[in-house]
Amino acid sequence: MEIIKDITQWKEDKAPSVIALGFFDGFHLGHQAILETALAWSKETGAIPTVVTFDRHPWELLHPEKLPEKLLGNLEKNAYLENIGFDRLIELPLCQKTLELSAREFFEWLVNVLKPVGLVVGPNYHFGHSQEGNSELLANWAKEAGFEVKIVDYVQMGGLPISSTRIRTLLKAGEVGLAGEMLGRTYHLTGKVIAGDGRGKTIGFPTANFELESGALLPASGVYAVWVKKASHWLPAVASVGTNPTFPGERAKRLEVHLIHFDEDLYGQTLKVAFAEYLRPELVFSGVDQLVEKMEIDLKNAVTSLENEQVKAMLPNW
Repeated sequence: MEIIKDITQWKEDKAPSVIALGFFDGFHLGHQAILETALAWSKETGAIPTVVTFDRHPWELLHPEKLPEKLLGNLEKNAYLENIGFDRLIELPLCQKTLELSAREFFEWLVNVLKPVGLVVGPNYHFGHSQEGNSELLANWAKEAGFEVKIVDYVQMGGLPISSTRIRTLLKAGEVGLAGEMLGRTYHLTGKVIAGDGRGKTIGFPTANFELESGALLPASGVYAVWVKKASHWLPAVASVGTNPTFPGERAKRLEVHLIHFDEDLYGQTLKVAFAEYLRPELVFSGVDQLVEKMEIDLKNAVTSLENEQVKAMLPNW
């Protein structure tokens, strides 16, 4: 997939494109409906399937105090788009200049520079300074310019539109199963294994400690049945999210994973952790023996949970 970060390097001989417009911060089922529409349309027209988005969430500049946690890292987003069939990704630099473009200026840039044969957006798409442009205005301007805009309706679950905000709320409550249903895949995090306290190994449960991308959303504190992807293989594991309050000392919330029947060195490796099921809340134990006893129960519960074929089918395939 061609990734264009500097639009000034754009060549005029680029073939026409069908463009999906949006930030797509989670690639949930609603986003997927937009992307699949663009892919199908590009096949019908022979145009290049293209995504145009910002390289960062607009709230980084507009409302940094309200910046939401990431449901998917940038590299993961690129891998996902390439996996489903997009040939081109244009990442517009988030800066004051781009944010100050009027809706009309942004539209004219799309038409004059990218020359789309069609645009695909969601019903709540906004563009231009102060979000003055919307999906309907975009469709009207496109009709005047001689091409079409397809507005893909919301995908609903539980009588309400699926949204990244709903998914974040579910994850913060430990509802990883329902969040996964809205995502269309098991929620996962990607991180590098780093050195931890080394305490798990001394009690018979060695853990891999993860350094995650800044801003990544950790689900609610607690213990989870998870799958860990090493190379092309998914391995069963138990994960702890929290501060490990049984032991003295202050720690930031973190992710630790114990891989079941696995004793290889993982330090320095980058792995995916997919959250299959919430098992229990984070607890404070009176001592190590009580902790170990509970962890053995967690292990058995995780093994049972991970036997679910539906859970395996939901694992991300990129």
